[in-house]
Amino acid sequence: MSISVRIGGTREILQAADGVQAGVTNRLRAVVSDTLPLIATRAREAVPVKSGATRATIRTAMRENGLFGTVMVGDGKMRRRLKGTNKRSQEAYWLRHYDRRYADPPRSWAPIVEFGDAKRNKPAEPFFFPSAEAERPAFVQRATAAINAAVESPQSVSASPDIERAA
Repeated sequence: MSISVRIGGTREILQAADGVQAGVTNRLRAVVSDTLPLIATRAREAVPVKSGATRATIRTAMRENGLFGTVMVGDGKMRRRLKGTNKRSQEAYWLRHYDRRYADPPRSWAPIVEFGDAKRNKPAEPFFFPSAEAERPAFVQRATAAINAAVESPQSVSASPDIERAA
């Protein structure tokens, strides 16, 4: 005598799991895309402004899958970086106005503002990382709510397995 159990509906269960995964992914994409501008706005408000060049380089970028994003500062379109129209006059300006110990002109002042520079006697004025850390609890709360909503939504789990017992 043999006992066998046949479980039907596994395909539907797997499709429902894929639906939950797609729902979670879509909701998390929305959370990430909503959070990036908030961090960038906080950083723009917190950055010390002398000429506005560092503030102008704060920007956001999303990865292709939408689950990862970046808030960047520096190396953007920095206005008024060096005076002069040609390379020779820019180099001359650099040599006249900046310390010769530094081989290249800074591409961005953001790291110097954020972390300070002992050689230039510039204390740190953090603006970027505190802006991101201030947004962290709200991001975690929104992401948790999005995951819970996707998992608990009734349309996500629509299949129930058929179990037959044969003796």
